[in-house]
Amino acid sequence: MQAASAPSSSGTSARKRQAAAELRMAGWSINDIAVRMGIAKSTAFAWVRHVPSDPASARAQQRRELARQRIADRWDRFREERERHQAGVRAVAAAAVGGVSERDVLLLGAIAYRCANGRARTDRFVFVSDDPGPLLLVLRFLRLHGYDPGDLTYRVSVRSAADAEAAVDWWARVLSIPRECFRKAAVRKRVPSGDRHGCLAVMAPRSRELCWRAEGVVRAVVGEASSAYRDRLDDR
Repeated sequence: MQAASAPSSSGTSARKRQAAAELRMAGWSINDIAVRMGIAKSTAFAWVRHVPSDPASARAQQRRELARQRIADRWDRFREERERHQAGVRAVAAAAVGGVSERDVLLLGAIAYRCANGRARTDRFVFVSDDPGPLLLVLRFLRLHGYDPGDLTYRVSVRSAADAEAAVDWWARVLSIPRECFRKAAVRKRVPSGDRHGCLAVMAPRSRELCWRAEGVVRAVVGEASSAYRDRLDDR
């Protein structure tokens, strides 16, 4: 009796190639095909490089979702680490400041005013910001120059889509300014801030000499800093 002949190696290879091609058409990656079939990645590539992968297949969609999730996880870890580092740097910097004296406020307020207005010459003190922090500093700066909050004029600018009255109420509450000190809000197509609270302009009346004093302070600070910087360069 004649024994049955063993399957030819060429037939086995053809079936494996066909199986690999079917996996590829189903959206499998070359690496996944190699692992699934127990072959080298280079072999899997040689077998299916001519076979298009269906991007709409369930397997392909699953791979894309896994890739998106891995990227999202990496970014989450990166952001968490960055936020921890940022908080640490801020804490160290804040601890180095300590208290803020009246002289510090006079210097910082003058510099903030000059930075906000650039090199434009003006005889009226106007400071505009969308951040309550610098505005609080400037209000304290103005108080040291004899201006009470009720002496100043305030005007909110908001985008046309924002609630102007709500924005004015918000600024009055955050800065503890009497509501009646505010002018009617200005509704504009373009505002420096996209926030719904817009930005606030603080205007000081009869402030020509105040502007001159602020310019003098800034010139003195810049001159002192420039001189110290040049001295350090000369010492090298």
